[in-house]
Amino acid sequence: DAPSVFPVGTTIVTYTTSDINGNTASCQQTVTIVDNEQPVLTCATDINSAADAGTCTKTLAILAPVATDNCGILSVSNNAPTTFPIGTTIVTHTVTDIHGNIATCTQNITITELEKPIITTCAVDTVIYLNGTPCQATNIVFAPPIATDNCGIASIVSNYVGTTYNSGATVVTWTITDANGNVSTCQQNINVVCSDTVFAKAACITCPITVCTTSDNLPFGTSKTYTTCGAPLGYTVAGPDAEGCFTYTPTTGATLDTAYTCQVSFINGVYDTTYVILLPQTLIAPLPVDIELNVIANNCETELKWKISKALGGYFEILQSIDGINWKTVETITANSNLSYSKNITEKQSGIKYYKIKYVDANNETSISSIQSVNCNNKVLDINLYPNPTDKIVNIKLNGLESNELIEVLVTDVTGRIIAIKEVVANNYGSLSMDLNLGTYASGAYNIAIKYSDGIKVVKVVKR
Repeated sequence: DAPSVFPVGTTIVTYTTSDINGNTASCQQTVTIVDNEQPVLTCATDINSAADAGTCTKTLAILAPVATDNCGILSVSNNAPTTFPIGTTIVTHTVTDIHGNIATCTQNITITELEKPIITTCAVDTVIYLNGTPCQATNIVFAPPIATDNCGIASIVSNYVGTTYNSGATVVTWTITDANGNVSTCQQNINVVCSDTVFAKAACITCPITVCTTSDNLPFGTSKTYTTCGAPLGYTVAGPDAEGCFTYTPTTGATLDTAYTCQVSFINGVYDTTYVILLPQTLIAPLPVDIELNVIANNCETELKWKISKALGGYFEILQSIDGINWKTVETITANSNLSYSKNITEKQSGIKYYKIKYVDANNETSISSIQSVNCNNKVLDINLYPNPTDKIVNIKLNGLESNELIEVLVTDVTGRIIAIKEVVANNYGSLSMDLNLGTYASGAYNIAIKYSDGIKVVKVVKR
């Protein structure tokens, strides 16, 4: 009973024989047919495509391969993602026939990103007024341009090396490169104007403005906003005139200092330096006394110690702030003939407190110390950098750590890009000293972040 064509699988064939007297006998044979033939398939051609506008991926429908099989196709599948990233993705197509034979082919999907970074704000055009010889603006560090990109910014660099600008006009070209090598550029104009006078107009501005002056003693990470266009220390102000400009005139008896800029904020790891008022030069009225303030924290008991360079009578005000901007007087102490003073203050609330000492002498002239901070319930980390600015090596001294505490030292540029990471361990006394080699770094400002058990503390170092 054997068929003429055997199907895939097992077929039992029965053989029967008969003699001349009608007696019969039979036997059986098992016939097994196996399908070992793989499907035949052809993948679609490779695809090269640009990313979807404003994104870093591509949503793409790909064609299934052309497949045939001697016994029939059971399934066709692939491992393609929903959206394709930038670069080449190898998609594997798999075809299975009804008997479990499998065949595969691959297809390359290449996605490129061609969108240039979008520069929302270039570095600020700046005019710096100076007098004297040499007429150079030194230690000038600008905030970089602000740019966005659908795939992210890889680098923001300028073609200008150094922080010194000579007399005249300088055009700085900033180059912004995204993660895929697309480039946008913008130009910043810096003009150093040399004059024998100390009288000039500031840039045309609109109130209210954000201003940073040496007299404000702004702590790291804060800014000060003036609701009117007031003059910094050492100036009187008039205006605005018909052009909307304010005129700043030096106060009689003020002494000249070099031009300055001021770093006012630190946001998401990026410095934001605002140049709003550009004056002929920083004029600092002579202060009667130098004040050296040291703040020591013991849990939530704060001890303030300060020294003055000379005793002129009057009184001291201990000023306290929780944000470094708004200040209140917490103690008033009469000044005598002593040069050293101290005061203990019990903190009523946890968190960071800022302190400074204001000295009002018998002639009603004032001096203000630098700002110091303490953190109630947390240890105070003391950081000292030397030399700063540096040509190559800067020594970092840390005090206030836990015994044998592991810390992480990160070096970032002004864009927040991490350049170097180093782990170090404090000694048994919670201190350490280490040298950081900046010799291979480009000239400019860098941030050194100290990550320790109570958080992160950031200081700035300038590489000449």
